[in-house]
Amino acid sequence: MARYTGRPAYVQIADDVRRQITDGVLRSSDKLPTEAELMADYGVSRIVVRQAVEVLRNEGLVVSQRGSGSFVREQQPRRRRVVGNRYRHRATSSPFATAARVAGQRPEWEYQSRRTTASQSVGERLGIAAGDPVMRTSYRFFADEMPVMLSTSYEPLAITEGTPIE
Repeated sequence: MARYTGRPAYVQIADDVRRQITDGVLRSSDKLPTEAELMADYGVSRIVVRQAVEVLRNEGLVVSQRGSGSFVREQQPRRRRVVGNRYRHRATSSPFATAARVAGQRPEWEYQSRRTTASQSVGERLGIAAGDPVMRTSYRFFADEMPVMLSTSYEPLAITEGTPIE
């Protein structure tokens, strides 16, 4: 875990476990490490670990069973959706922001990008080899300060490196 990043330790832990889930390292029904194991792995207190797991539970990524631990929640199959008609009008803001405003909500999102390499499943989806360099961007979307959606995008750096997309 990176020290002194300005991000609370529980957020960094939640980010790491979320990445493991979205990358397929942790799969549906896999048990998360115990609180004691997470405390040792990240060098933090029990309350910090509990806060991190609570974030993941609130995002719908994990479920906890008293006396049994926390498990990766079964993820729904990925569905690709196109919001609105991309070809008739050029959007001036994100489709998420537009949809939230129409619903009378205040949209917000945060994102974090980093260079990494494509996993086997990411490589297959992008038509590149596992291990090829990619830019991975994780988004968390909020409506009226409540989390409503997670999204992760991957761009092959062979195409986007050195462009504004990167």
